[in-house]
Amino acid sequence: MVKFEEPSAGAAGERIFDVDVNGATVLKAFDVFAAAGGKLKGIDRSFEANTNDGHILIAFRPIKGEALVAALSITPLERE
Repeated sequence: MVKFEEPSAGAAGERIFDVDVNGATVLKAFDVFAAAGGKLKGIDRSFEANTNDGHILIAFRPIKGEALVAALSITPLERE
């Protein structure tokens, strides 16, 4: 799970970024302010990712302003 919170933008559109997991875009043109409904409001997003070598690559690619993340939690899925 990834937790986001916009600390400083005063309006939607001031900070926009993509989030990639293992080379696949899981959030495209993500705007924390718009998604959370304002400044200093948190929002969570969860993604599943497979790995064959035990590594997960997470990239935050800025489009406008700087990308940000407040917290990140990686939990292995139980296999059946």
